[in-house]
Amino acid sequence: MKKTMVTTLFFLSSLLVLSGCGGFTSTTSVVESIGNASKKNAELDNARFETLYSMEGAA
Repeated sequence: MKKTMVTTLFFLSSLLVLSGCGGFTSTTSVVESIGNASKKNAELDNARFETLYSMEGAA
């Protein structure tokens, strides 16, 4: 009984881990979204951007 339970738990946890690795984002959709953002950024008439640089050293 215990061996069956351990085998079942192992199988279910392996299935869960493998299903998490199955995510896929196509390269074309990423490139399209960057292109769309670039076009919207170019269409701005008045915009204000702020860039922050932060450096933390070891104490």
